[in-house]
Amino acid sequence: METTLPGPAYCITCGERLKPETAFCTACGHPVPESGVSTANSGPPVRTGAAPARSGAPEPTTVPAAPIARRRPSGLAIGGVVVLVLALAAAGVGLLVRRSSTQSPTKTTAAGAPTSLSQPSYSSFPTPTSAMDDLRIQATAVDGLLAQSVARRSAVSIAAAQIQSCTSLSAAEATMISAANTRESIGSSAARLSVSALPNGSSLINLLQQMMSASATADRYYAAWAPDVANCSGNAAHTANFSAAEAASSQATALKRQFAAIWNPVASSAGLSPRNEDQL
Repeated sequence: METTLPGPAYCITCGERLKPETAFCTACGHPVPESGVSTANSGPPVRTGAAPARSGAPEPTTVPAAPIARRRPSGLAIGGVVVLVLALAAAGVGLLVRRSSTQSPTKTTAAGAPTSLSQPSYSSFPTPTSAMDDLRIQATAVDGLLAQSVARRSAVSIAAAQIQSCTSLSAAEATMISAANTRESIGSSAARLSVSALPNGSSLINLLQQMMSASATADRYYAAWAPDVANCSGNAAHTANFSAAEAASSQATALKRQFAAIWNPVASSAGLSPRNEDQL
């Protein structure tokens, strides 16, 4: 005959023997039901598939089932998803760029009809080459030295006229010496110029140095002419220094003509103004 006990004799979860009036299993912590259980044999509950408990055998224990591990997505799968998202985003940006490039802005005419604004074309602007840039830069440097020499020409002419007329001889002498120093400085600067991009660049520099040297020699002889006629009045005599100055000046003029023949085509290619012998 089955009897109903105040509480189960064994835990229905782990099979642990329970004490009377126990609310929770001391082994697994499972709550003990308040209603009684059938205890025909006063033993622990029989488990499905397990052999019946034998008298005197050790009490069975229940091993908790291992939790089922959740499968995490692999790194390869995550990487594939990221690549797919990036590819879709790039495709969308490219589509927007193509659409915006094909749609030119429009303006509204006085009649109200929209007209397409023409896009500026940059293909018509020439792209400067490195060789042309070098030619212009180097030619401009040479032209700058020529300009320095020309700036002294007017003062030299005035000083020569003063000596010839026996007026302001000291000032004229100082002007000639200053001009000679300038011409010599120009020749030294010309030797340091890079002219690799200029046609006949070496010949140009050589002629420029000779031209400046001859001009400086003429200026110094003219300066020495001034003391020769210190006591003159009206019209100065032509001394040996004057004759040497004239000879050096003639040599400088011949060199200027040779230089101009080579220089002017180069100046035109560089966008510079050509020069004649009076402008050198």
